[in-house]
Amino acid sequence: MRQSDWEESRAVQERTQRLVERTDARAKQAARVVESLAMFSAADAQAAQIEVRDRLDGAFGDVSEALVRWVDKTIEDRVNDQEDWDSSTNIHQLNRLRQDAAALAKGDAPS
Repeated sequence: MRQSDWEESRAVQERTQRLVERTDARAKQAARVVESLAMFSAADAQAAQIEVRDRLDGAFGDVSEALVRWVDKTIEDRVNDQEDWDSSTNIHQLNRLRQDAAALAKGDAPS
């Protein structure tokens, strides 16, 4: 891997980590609001909890579709460019990424 590729990859990793931290903080904030709401109305808190879960599931479904599209694009680009790469290994790894991306829509843990 060239130095510039490594630096770009590292920058993506750092931005992804910040995204994870921000997403985690927002999910925890939503959970705190639902828990606090339960002190006033358990029924409303339960309904809010269900709606939040459904909306998050929908959002992760959208994220899943986007990631699958990007993995498919990467596979297509690699195949079309016919770059010098170990195609069987890379295709296997990209297909594994595709499965992990698709699992987001179902709430499955990555393999």
